[in-house]
Amino acid sequence: MGNWKNITDGRFVLFADILGFKDLVGSDTHENIVKKLEKISDTIDFISGEASHNILKDQILGLEENQTKAISFSDSIVVFSKGNTLVDASKIICDAHAIMYYALETSIPIKGALSFGKMTVDFEKSLFFGKPLIDAYLLQEDLNLLSVIIDNKFEKQMGNYNEKVFNRDNIICNYDVPMKFGKIKHELIRPSPNTLEDRLLGLESLYLNTSGKPRIYLDNTLKFWESLRGK
Repeated sequence: MGNWKNITDGRFVLFADILGFKDLVGSDTHENIVKKLEKISDTIDFISGEASHNILKDQILGLEENQTKAISFSDSIVVFSKGNTLVDASKIICDAHAIMYYALETSIPIKGALSFGKMTVDFEKSLFFGKPLIDAYLLQEDLNLLSVIIDNKFEKQMGNYNEKVFNRDNIICNYDVPMKFGKIKHELIRPSPNTLEDRLLGLESLYLNTSGKPRIYLDNTLKFWESLRGK
């Protein structure tokens, strides 16, 4: 079991980024951007706090209230797990799912990546360093749709457990993922089956906020979600 007192430990890392933030700054008002960032802050408070813990504690055995912690800066969100257990993996995957859900609820286009490895995390000194953070950042940069992609190091660590990550079949799936250099089979965070149709409807509102190249991400996301119907 991990311990936050261990500054350096094996941890899961989620890096997520608001798509087109620089264009948004140039085209939207300062006040509207602040409102969007406040929504992201609210989501971070949710996944890091008591509310998320109370929802999941009866479903993820051994879950602690501080199982994951998150930070945000400008247009990015980073979530760290306390350790490298099945509980840690389950919680950060639920965090990724929650971030995608609440972002799309407020018409904020987000994409991200999950990785695993040795990570130094010191909130008191604002010191965050490790290869999984770099790996997650670079992988999400190549992602051409709105989701969270899971890298090979995260997948390998999940393979060490005797049980599946909590709710894995409902929020993770394999897909031929559109990347900047072509389609590659990877695992992705998906909408839950019972919310899929609502998510498809919600995606339409994002089209009204984008033109040209950014719509590629929306088109690819739409194809991905439509492929999940009945699954």
